[in-house]
Amino acid sequence: MFAASPGRLKRSHAPSGSRRGVAAVALLLGLGVLVALTALVVNLAWLTCHQVRLRAASQAAALAGAAELLDPSLPGAGSASGTAVAPGAAVAPGAAVADVVDPATAARIALAAQQATAFAARNGVTLRTTSGGAAAGAADEDVVAGWVEDPASPTDALSAWTGAGPVNSLLVRAVRRRSSGDAVTLWLGRLFGLTTAEPAAAARASIDQRVYGFRPAGHVRVPLVPLLVSSRIRWPCGAPVAPVDAEDHFGVDPRTGEVRPGADGIGEITLRSGPTGDAAALSENATGENASWLCLAGGTANFAPWSDQITQGLTLRDLEPLGGMFALGDDGRLLLGTPLAADGGQLAGLQQALWAIRGQERIWPVGTWLRQGNHTICQVEGFVAGRVLDCRQETDSRLTIVVQSCSLQTCTALTRSGTARNPWIGKLIFSE
Repeated sequence: MFAASPGRLKRSHAPSGSRRGVAAVALLLGLGVLVALTALVVNLAWLTCHQVRLRAASQAAALAGAAELLDPSLPGAGSASGTAVAPGAAVAPGAAVADVVDPATAARIALAAQQATAFAARNGVTLRTTSGGAAAGAADEDVVAGWVEDPASPTDALSAWTGAGPVNSLLVRAVRRRSSGDAVTLWLGRLFGLTTAEPAAAARASIDQRVYGFRPAGHVRVPLVPLLVSSRIRWPCGAPVAPVDAEDHFGVDPRTGEVRPGADGIGEITLRSGPTGDAAALSENATGENASWLCLAGGTANFAPWSDQITQGLTLRDLEPLGGMFALGDDGRLLLGTPLAADGGQLAGLQQALWAIRGQERIWPVGTWLRQGNHTICQVEGFVAGRVLDCRQETDSRLTIVVQSCSLQTCTALTRSGTARNPWIGKLIFSE
């Protein structure tokens, strides 16, 4: 009575086999989905890794290339015609002088493209610069130079340079292309119908030359010589820029700062500073002096702060009496105290300090001297950049300093909208 009939046994075994088959199919589907998800996650991580590398490469390339765009011969400055501009003179950004500026602009863009390409290569990325950067508006270029109205605004669009007008910005695209055999191979890409991918990243860096002052940035001091230079001096910008009657006895390697005897086509400026503190004499250049020492160390006439400021730059402590920055006010000027009169021994020390920075880029404040009652006031009106080539103390106790103009990029520069572009000094602004 307990025996099961064959029919019943047969009916009881069928459902069990079906369940095992369904389970096997489900297992296979699950494994397939798991493999697909794993492939997707691995590929996303792989592409993200390449994206990070490309972003770092494009950023380094953009910053390195944009530094070469600092324009030492702004349109309107008359640099290529052998003249110079007065420090503080306004220069119109859009004033294009195609027959004068364009060759120099093309050369700067080519150099910027070369620098960007070199830095990208160090990060394992090859940039496409078929025209060497000279035709930077081409669609297939990875290095595009152009103009940005407000370098400090990341939302301002880049207008690609097409052969005329100034440039102040560089866009760098880093792409791993299939056409160059550099695409990224995807793991199990055939599952998605895509075996390779072309990750890309872009970065833009600009030079902001709307400089109105300087402030130490972290541990970086302001590379400013505390010597007020007369605004009557015509300070050359660009090369060759020497006026016909200018002296030219030294040359400087712009990469190393090495000073060598011999002309290089860039005129030299002679500064003379002595013991006088008389505003009338300084303004009229009656004593042969066209520069005077500024006191930025709490009113002390001690030589030690001057030497350190010349060789190392200005610190927040040096600028504490000025609110932590050396900057022009809204009226375009900065009023300081009476110029310091250095004696023979102090001038000898200053000569040593200036000799120690020979060939190095430095900022020089320019302005005039004013008489206020019985006092002389130094009025800073702008800034120029130059390298010390020679320095000697004359028999009349005056110091003669030979300077050559240069371009200088510093992170300590303060910029703002509405300030005229400085032909010599700029600040790198990064935007992604």
